[in-house]
Amino acid sequence: MMAQELDPKLYNGVLDAFHAHGIKPLDATIGTVVETLATKYGVTASISDLGHLELTQNGSPAVLSTVLEAYRKKHGEQFVADPRRDDVVSRQDLERGTPQEIVQAKAKFIGMHSVEAFENLPKTRDEAQRKAAVPSMDMTKDEYLSLSLKDRSRLVGKIGPEAIGKIMQRRG
Repeated sequence: MMAQELDPKLYNGVLDAFHAHGIKPLDATIGTVVETLATKYGVTASISDLGHLELTQNGSPAVLSTVLEAYRKKHGEQFVADPRRDDVVSRQDLERGTPQEIVQAKAKFIGMHSVEAFENLPKTRDEAQRKAAVPSMDMTKDEYLSLSLKDRSRLVGKIGPEAIGKIMQRRG
């Protein structure tokens, strides 16, 4: 199941639920999340009449925050690196110790993740923190500007151009 095959309401409901819990999935992983929850864990996602995400596991309601946090912990590669949750979120994190220790740390990271994951790491923890920011009305100008065009557009649609103007006036 690909993200574009999902019902838009379900896609947005899952994305909004992760964002509400301070978790930022990578683009194009929402379909994978829904499919993996169903096939590996028996968790079915649906949208309530009020438009909120509801999860059931084997017919019983599942606690949304528990499922989302557990999924993030087991499938970290599907999410933006987050300094609050991950040990290595930037190349700076791998630059500690002797030259030999640095090479070993980088090799270990690449072995556990991939060369692509290593290449996509931000250079610094500060940059990683900005990239991990979940789109919201409370974000700073720098956090807003670090969002993908898709995330910025989605946020404008949710909160309106006036609120974006307030974000752009904030420092940091």
